[in-house]
Amino acid sequence: NSPSSANMKFILLQMTATTLLATSGAEARWQPFTSLRGSTSSGASMVALSSVCTDLGDAAAEHVVKDNWCTPNSGGTYSTSSFPESCKEVAYSVCEGTIRDVADRWCPNKNMKTSQLLDLQDECEDQVDSMVGNDDRNRDDDNTSSSDPCDPDVIFADQPANTRSSLERSARNGTLKQDNPDVWHDTKQARNRCKQDVGANECKSMGYTSSSDPCDPDVIFADQPANTRSSLERSARNGTLKQDNPDVWHDTKQARNRCKQDVGANECKSMGYCFESEMEES
Repeated sequence: NSPSSANMKFILLQMTATTLLATSGAEARWQPFTSLRGSTSSGASMVALSSVCTDLGDAAAEHVVKDNWCTPNSGGTYSTSSFPESCKEVAYSVCEGTIRDVADRWCPNKNMKTSQLLDLQDECEDQVDSMVGNDDRNRDDDNTSSSDPCDPDVIFADQPANTRSSLERSARNGTLKQDNPDVWHDTKQARNRCKQDVGANECKSMGYTSSSDPCDPDVIFADQPANTRSSLERSARNGTLKQDNPDVWHDTKQARNRCKQDVGANECKSMGYCFESEMEES
């Protein structure tokens, strides 16, 4: 670690301890650290808490670097501990100041541009928030429901708030299904609503559908010319696929039935791949 980074952490440690000593109730909110340190004095307790806040910032920086830049040869030392909410503001700064140190330590031969450093530092706030398990912005989002069916807070509404950032990252990386198969299953209806709203290709680019999805247009229309699939998908979403393209409707019967078996007749109908007259088709 560079001397400047070490000095900054020491200064932040002192500032945090001073701030927390002046904060009413801070000791009560994180009292276990007093007993862990074997002291009942306010000063010892607050210094312990400030150290925890620095640990949170360090751990968040390691998560950010691992998820967005490179991984350590040893497999990683990043923490999965739960941290107190009162640490967030300090941890944001520690994380931003530690990003380059972690990157240099884990992948010294990979050069980081200033613009790339800034992008990584922008990830610190979300990462810290996800690790304290009590995000102010999540509370605001809970009070203001989004009308966007593809909003991650809508897709992952039934998942714990402190996991949504990592789930969204998995989706953006295209690994949500393999990383979180239970979540993939539980969010099927929400992801289908997103697909109906923006189309399968856009939904796939967000990581909310996969090519193995039997209702994916690329699966439904696999035998049709590639340059016609977008218009066929639009016809399906508009509910006019059968009348616009009767031959395609006939040729895709088996594929559409597989979709119906996977999501149910009503869901299949809402996608434009099934009609009432086909509900009993095998």
